[in-house]
Amino acid sequence: MADIGLNGVLIPKGESERQIFFNAAKWVPEQDRLFYMIEQQAGRQTSRPVMLKVRKAAQAASAK
Repeated sequence: MADIGLNGVLIPKGESERQIFFNAAKWVPEQDRLFYMIEQQAGRQTSRPVMLKVRKAAQAASAK
């Protein structure tokens, strides 16, 4: 389940990281893409690039 919310990813004061989750629509092909975050502040600093790997969900084991 994606959890970026309406305000994007917020890192609370005093913290330096945050775990986030993404979902892709079923029609999106498997792929690797670099992405980065941009702050919405003066200066618009960016994060380092991160490799996002989109893969099909593992199939649930069949009920026996």
